[in-house]
Amino acid sequence: VHNFYQRDDISYQLPGKRDTVVVKDDDGKQVTYQKGILITNLRKTYEFFKDENKSVDLSRSSLADLRPVFVVSKSAFGT
Repeated sequence: VHNFYQRDDISYQLPGKRDTVVVKDDDGKQVTYQKGILITNLRKTYEFFKDENKSVDLSRSSLADLRPVFVVSKSAFGT
């Protein structure tokens, strides 16, 4: 799911040097990610996910819960 959210047709990365988020991974190491913004709303993103992953049984709310913290929706970003 994380790889799906990071694809260029699903989200785009902000270009600024300060547009980064530091996240601790499972090992406790800090990893820096560039902030990303979803291109479409969550409903359309879920439809794209279901079209490409028919064998995966995942609800829309679960897909939203599994979204990485460095990928935000347009409305949350303020655009």
